Amino acid sequence: MKQQRRNIIKWEAISLICLCLFWLQPAWAVNICNISIDVPEFFAWSENTGWSNWHASHSCVAVAPTYLVGYVWAESIGWIKLGVDGGGPYGNTDKTDWGVNWNSDTGVLWGYAWSENTGWINFNPTNGGVTINMDNGKKFEGWAWGESVGWIHFQNDSPAEYYVQQAAPFAARGFEDYVRLEWETASEIDTKWFHLWRGDRVDSYFTRITDVPILAEGGTAWGAAYVFEDIDVFPGKTYFYELEEIDTAGVRTFHGPVSGWAGVVNIQAGGGDELLRASKEEPISVTVAVRAGEKSGNVAEYWVAAYTPFGWFTYGPEGWNPRMEPAAVMPLVDIGTMEVLDLPLPTGWYTFYLAVDDRVDGIPDPTWLDSVEVEVD
Repeated sequence: MKQQRRNIIKWEAISLICLCLFWLQPAWAVNICNISIDVPEFFAWSENTGWSNWHASHSCVAVAPTYLVGYVWAESIGWIKLGVDGGGPYGNTDKTDWGVNWNSDTGVLWGYAWSENTGWINFNPTNGGVTINMDNGKKFEGWAWGESVGWIHFQNDSPAEYYVQQAAPFAARGFEDYVRLEWETASEIDTKWFHLWRGDRVDSYFTRITDVPILAEGGTAWGAAYVFEDIDVFPGKTYFYELEEIDTAGVRTFHGPVSGWAGVVNIQAGGGDELLRASKEEPISVTVAVRAGEKSGNVAEYWVAAYTPFGWFTYGPEGWNPRMEPAAVMPLVDIGTMEVLDLPLPTGWYTFYLAVDDRVDGIPDPTWLDSVEVEVD
């Protein structure tokens, strides 16, 4: 159960069994689906299979902080899947373990997509490769290689018309107690109104959150900017959003999904907020993130803790240890998604906590608290 509260946590006696040691990793990631591919420019080209649509009617492609998620529709070969269920980053080194990853610093994509009809598609082949150019309209550029279909072409110098590009920004931005949704149009030909939809996962059922439609304010030669604040949110929980655009003929076009979470702290297991069930052979990934907002700069204690079948453990510069200590004492700053655990766990029930305490006294008295549960069979 996730909650945001100020309450003294009474840490219990600690077992002498240590889970494992981990080293702190660089924090840089941003929210999932922050670069949703959008109409009208959404095609890549293969000489052997024709056009592939990266914003098809019943799916879309989105760029997460370190990987791609979603499906592409190719007119002659059907669906192409860009990542395994549950999201990345994907640990593949060859096509036996597939999924497409992304380095946001260099823009380089690597890994494999999968088509039931044509097999593997390599995004970083010899003499080729695909990148996302963040300085040029968030465009995909270069060449991917399909083992049975040959080269798939994104934008290059020649021809210049084959590319995937974000045309109409739709973004989610989290604050301490709400998520702000923003979108902007360049023009609105026959656009009548908008609705917003929300889901708990990128592949989940979405529910409409706008009681009344948001009327279009643009025209055929000009666009408009829109803002909607979703206040019916729970701190530390990630939400996914889609923007529905309806024209005067009743045709519906969906944009997104994008995601955002409210609050200051966020901890997830297996990339999600809900109870994670796993076997004792499966590695468990736990990640943390902090958003300082207007409180940036205030010195605080950062606590990462786990209540396990063996007692309490906390995470620090030397990894996980059976003693109570903050992970860090430093000014409150933004921390992108950082992994603090990635290994199989013994059978039992685990609760992982991320807390930030603005009172520096060595006692876990969290100002902001989030938690996630894991059950290992």
